[in-house]
Amino acid sequence: ELQQVKQALTTVVNSDDDPITMLENYIKVRYRMLNEASNYHETLKADFWGKYGFVKTVRNEFDSFERIQLKKILTKEKTKGYFDLSDIDLSIDVIMTMSRGIDIPLYLQLNTKKLLIK
Repeated sequence: ELQQVKQALTTVVNSDDDPITMLENYIKVRYRMLNEASNYHETLKADFWGKYGFVKTVRNEFDSFERIQLKKILTKEKTKGYFDLSDIDLSIDVIMTMSRGIDIPLYLQLNTKKLLIK
């Protein structure tokens, strides 16, 4: 499932969209696809983090992938002034912390309903 998410997010990042549209689409695609990923939800519901080391490894690999993608978005066409960030890595940390902080509550709130982000 995460491989499919990665492919979809890579497509967004490699698009010709401006960086602001790209970031918006990235977030929408990320939440829509993760909402549809049943195995991902199982890892959120159960205590897989402590019991199965591979879950943490897979999540860390996905985090590394996302860092790279977000850096591409935030630095794309920097000379045109889309994002003028003094600390790209800190900005990525903030975006990822917010994303991870929303993952579980969003899933639990929707209670397996499909996310209405198109």
